[in-house]
Amino acid sequence: MALSVKNKLLAMIMFLVAMAVFLFGVYLLYFFNITQFNATGNIVLETSQENTNDNNNNLKNINSINNNIGLENLIIVGLGIIVSLALVGLALIQIMIRPLDKVIIGTQLVAKGEFPQIEKTSNDEFGRLVTSFNQMVDKLKEGEKEEKKAKGIATKEKTKSELIIESMAEGVIVTNKEHKISVFNKAAENIFNIEQKKALGRHILQLNKYGINNIYLDPKKICEIDESVDGKISKVYKNIEFKIKHLDKIVGATISPLTDEKDKFCGSVCVLRDITNTKRTDNMKSEFISTVSHELRTPLTSIKGYASLLNLEKLGNINYQQSNAIKVINQESDRLMAIIDQLLDISKLEEGYKLNIQKTKIGECIDNSPALETAKKKNISVQKNLQNLPEIEIDKNRITDVFTNLICNAVKYSKEGSSIRITAKKRNKNIQFDVIDKGIGIKKDDLNKVFEKFYQAEDPMIRQQGGSGLGLSIVKKIIELHNGTINIQSEFGYGTTISFTLPLKFNNNKINDDNKNSKYNNYNYINNQRDNKL
Repeated sequence: MALSVKNKLLAMIMFLVAMAVFLFGVYLLYFFNITQFNATGNIVLETSQENTNDNNNNLKNINSINNNIGLENLIIVGLGIIVSLALVGLALIQIMIRPLDKVIIGTQLVAKGEFPQIEKTSNDEFGRLVTSFNQMVDKLKEGEKEEKKAKGIATKEKTKSELIIESMAEGVIVTNKEHKISVFNKAAENIFNIEQKKALGRHILQLNKYGINNIYLDPKKICEIDESVDGKISKVYKNIEFKIKHLDKIVGATISPLTDEKDKFCGSVCVLRDITNTKRTDNMKSEFISTVSHELRTPLTSIKGYASLLNLEKLGNINYQQSNAIKVINQESDRLMAIIDQLLDISKLEEGYKLNIQKTKIGECIDNSPALETAKKKNISVQKNLQNLPEIEIDKNRITDVFTNLICNAVKYSKEGSSIRITAKKRNKNIQFDVIDKGIGIKKDDLNKVFEKFYQAEDPMIRQQGGSGLGLSIVKKIIELHNGTINIQSEFGYGTTISFTLPLKFNNNKINDDNKNSKYNNYNYINNQRDNKL
């Protein structure tokens, strides 16, 4: 079994001490023998007493000198033995710790990025140290290979992502939590007519002369995005539009917040689309609809007037069949007039309708709705649970239109004798309303389309009820003008719940009370950023 390094050192030290004692003992034995010989080996000469005394004195002097010389020799030899043994010990120690020097040199090479292997020369602690060192080097080498592989994959994916972003038809702008631009793709260059290198690293507000400040300076929008301290972020902001006046462009933008692993805000992604042609087409459609609606209204009024005269027999007597035909004319005229009114209504709302805001008891909007009479005719009860709500700042007529549309829809798709519930709850600085029916419901695939203009579900049960497909679109526009939100939940065959929120206090500037302390409302901050234009 191999001795440990500690045991080897102890054995070596004991060996050196034993050798020193042995050699020193031999020398002492030799020294005392010489001294004894000098003390007893005197030569007796047959001389006179005087000569004898002189000889004795001389012998004593010689013995004293020999003793002194012997002691000096003893010291010199002892020191020589000690020095020699020390040198031998140092040499042996150097031989024994040589593997440690190799390990030290190896670690220095590893620090420089190399991966050396040390030759193992023994099975003691130094040998095990060398083995561990070599294993460590192997793992480091393997780890570096894995890291290089991972970096290669990451670089490849990054390059792939960059190529995808650069090839997108939509403009992409990515900002960090300080709202400085980190990504600005080719499509964004084309939209703003700015070179990428000029945009990167700039604050987003420095694009203000190109119109994008309309997105980032809307306190309601930017403050909801910039929640980097407290709240979690889950919202995506759609249908934001702004104009680039000097380029005669209209741009649509979708902004999504970026969050870290703790759901804290760390930046945003803005996807931009040049919707100039789309908006022009929409404007042409709106103008056409508005013009046609006005033009249709005049002859339709005449048709209804003459039908009424016929029905009253002002133009002669009519028979039973003619009377029924006149009733159909009146009914269809009313239906067509309602569609025209809705078309004109949606055009006004899209052009920017000015609300007549006043404090109102929300119950009055429901009680004044003509839809209640429609519900009675179908024997459908409308139940209210408004929980003693305070007065709310709204356009009373427009919110009445909202309830009228929602109740009419619920009545249209509900069975006779069923019920409709309207509930309201105060939530912070808003009121949430729910209009709940137990009608035929809406299929899941149609839910995200019901607020689109002219949309009607393909299901025959819904189609047979008729309608223009404008009612919910009008409702959505009115709610949004009040700075509210609306959504729908439905299960086909079991009913529908439409929920919408309205703020208790209307703010004409669309600034959420919770966001008044935002730095983006600070005039100096905004202007400091504007001073550094591209």
